[in-house]
Amino acid sequence: MNEPRASSGSPLHALLRIAVDVKPHEVAALGWSWLYLFCLMSGYYVLRPLRDEIGSVRGADDLPWLYTATFFTMLAAVPAFSWLVARYSRRTFIPLVYRFFNLNLMLFFLALTLLPEDASYPVALAFYVWVSVYNLFVVAVFWGFMADLFRSDQGKRLFGFIAFGASFGGVMGGLAVSALAEPLGRTPLMLVTIVLLEAAVWCVSALMRQARRVAGGEGDTKNPHPGPLPGGEGERAGGEGVTPAVEAPIRGTMWAGFTTTLASPYLLGIVAYVFLYTYTSTVLYYQQAELVNVTFESRDARAAFFARIDVAVNALSLLCQAFLTGRVMKRLGVALTLTILPAVTAAGFLLIGWAAWLDLGGGASGGDAGDAAGGAWWWGGVPPIVAVFVGVQVLRRAGNFAFGKPARDVLYTIVPREDKYKAKSFIDTAVYRGGDVLSGWCFAGMQAIGLGAVGISFITAPLAMIWGAVAIGLGARFRRAAHPPGQSADAARSTDS
Repeated sequence: MNEPRASSGSPLHALLRIAVDVKPHEVAALGWSWLYLFCLMSGYYVLRPLRDEIGSVRGADDLPWLYTATFFTMLAAVPAFSWLVARYSRRTFIPLVYRFFNLNLMLFFLALTLLPEDASYPVALAFYVWVSVYNLFVVAVFWGFMADLFRSDQGKRLFGFIAFGASFGGVMGGLAVSALAEPLGRTPLMLVTIVLLEAAVWCVSALMRQARRVAGGEGDTKNPHPGPLPGGEGERAGGEGVTPAVEAPIRGTMWAGFTTTLASPYLLGIVAYVFLYTYTSTVLYYQQAELVNVTFESRDARAAFFARIDVAVNALSLLCQAFLTGRVMKRLGVALTLTILPAVTAAGFLLIGWAAWLDLGGGASGGDAGDAAGGAWWWGGVPPIVAVFVGVQVLRRAGNFAFGKPARDVLYTIVPREDKYKAKSFIDTAVYRGGDVLSGWCFAGMQAIGLGAVGISFITAPLAMIWGAVAIGLGARFRRAAHPPGQSADAARSTDS
């Protein structure tokens, strides 16, 4: 396969420069990375509405148990992934992970197609857990590879545009489900994801051929090449390109992701950031499940509704990632970019609490989410409290894709290679789902003592403010680690901007 190349005067490079600060030697890797993430996320967004519909069948009743099952599945999967990373090169273990998930998906398709509907519900619950594991793992592997492939200065310039591929894929996947879920049914759409996941494997192969060219900084002498945090292998220091060690197995133990995370204040800061993100996300998700359960009667209608939300999220993310993310991160730096999502979340929960209070008549102390959905005001057949939830979800999730996730992934560009795969997979999967589990049971507990949408929202908003403080501290640690003593002022400004 011929690799596309771009000189500084090529039309392709000039076109990309409108949206992203890409160097000529980075164009091919940027394109393959974009396509790789597009395939992953368009496939996931075909599955996501199917998963969310399963979770909304009985409102929030089953969700704490499903999240608990997902968490323990993650605890088993993370050491298995670390074992693969320790024994195989990235050229081998990345395709192996994706094809393993593809085999799983084919088995789910056959089971849900052949079994009668009354006997398929346990399989559907297992599918819910599987998708919740799948989406975190395939994306964690992707961004671990990106952090290994690009330096921190490159990540701040390019990761926002690469994430644009995720949003465009999300739009395409969501549109497919929104248009086809009701006429064709849900299960046949799984075949689309199977094809897209195999296409992602081919993108990985193409990127492997670009690794040396990207790391070597061909023609790029302006930007600094900061090495990893103390204890790293240092194969990127000085921008000398990919050494044989980069393509060799990373080695280490299967528990390294857990042990190195506990030993590193920097990684523990990322743990705190991710945990507070997932906690607030899950509270919002549970409230949404309660509302949707009482608003839509048909399972296919619920799947189509979730797909429309996904389309709105990804359409907004597309615009931000294509034209804003890289520029915002370059202008504000990593620390302030990390605070955007906590600020949106805190404002969103305050708005939800206020809207639920109004929907209940302005004097109720809470009431459950179902009561809120049964308020007197209706817009086009949908209660206004649902419209408020949709607005907050769209802004919050788009903010995560456009700013929160790219900035968080830049944090991993300065850690040792082992941590880019093992610690990152542990944090982005086990810690992430651990936050889901804790917040799920906390949500159930708050409902049990009589709190509803009003009380739960006003309790969660201050946690988002604490999350913002964590983001500022984490960004400061990144700046200190990326700018070691003795680095010139010009180099420090170039790396941080």
